[in-house]
Amino acid sequence: MSKLRAIAGGLLLLGAGPALAGGLFTNGVICLAPPNLDFGSVLAGETATNTLVLENLGRAKLEGQILVPAPFKVLGSTNYTLRAREAQVITITYTPTGAEADTETVKVTGAEGAEAIVTGKLAVPTTKKAKRKLRAGPIQD
Repeated sequence: MSKLRAIAGGLLLLGAGPALAGGLFTNGVICLAPPNLDFGSVLAGETATNTLVLENLGRAKLEGQILVPAPFKVLGSTNYTLRAREAQVITITYTPTGAEADTETVKVTGAEGAEAIVTGKLAVPTTKKAKRKLRAGPIQD
């Protein structure tokens, strides 16, 4: 089987098999968008949320996992199953841990796999209220 790579609208499509006439894929084809996800600046102790879309552009069912290292986290299940032409929204959270900036890779298994880069920065408080909150630290459950 050959690897299929195509750029369509800025998205990298990876598949595990040949294309049929008319542009239909016989196997599952992963599309993860956007390829880069920036959480911006986040205060210490705060959490930012953002989303990726995982889509199966092929004709076969896809199953796999969604993996991302800390300080990023997949909200909900890290396992997925997508039927042909089905999409799923993946919610990722970012809670800075003290580094000035964080960059990690979201990896999706299944077919040929897919990746997206996630980035976030530790915000520097600019108001007295934000500085007091930062000194107080995160709320413990």
